[in-house]
Amino acid sequence: MSNLVPFSYSFQSNSLPAPIQVIPLPSGQNQAVHITCTEESQQFLLDTFNNWFEGWSHVILVESGISVKQEIAFIVLEWEESYIDQLFLQILQTEESVLDFSVYIRDGEV
Repeated sequence: MSNLVPFSYSFQSNSLPAPIQVIPLPSGQNQAVHITCTEESQQFLLDTFNNWFEGWSHVILVESGISVKQEIAFIVLEWEESYIDQLFLQILQTEESVLDFSVYIRDGEV
């Protein structure tokens, strides 16, 4: 699977290149990703995401925490009115510290 991520991008990369094209969603819809990870890697991932997406105003950290039943760490990010960058999803797919992730679209107004 490591051949999915071009140019050897990983969570150890200092930056993530801005997508060549941001693919819009209908107004009021956001695409979100719910990431589960080890508790030991959660802060590192949060720091990485904050660094990577600092200049991306359409990417929002929605929540992070620990699940109640299995005590697994999680992070939820949203892309406002656009699809998630495919490179980012490919990195999630290949990183061992990411236990699993799900992607979904939701209405921005709840």
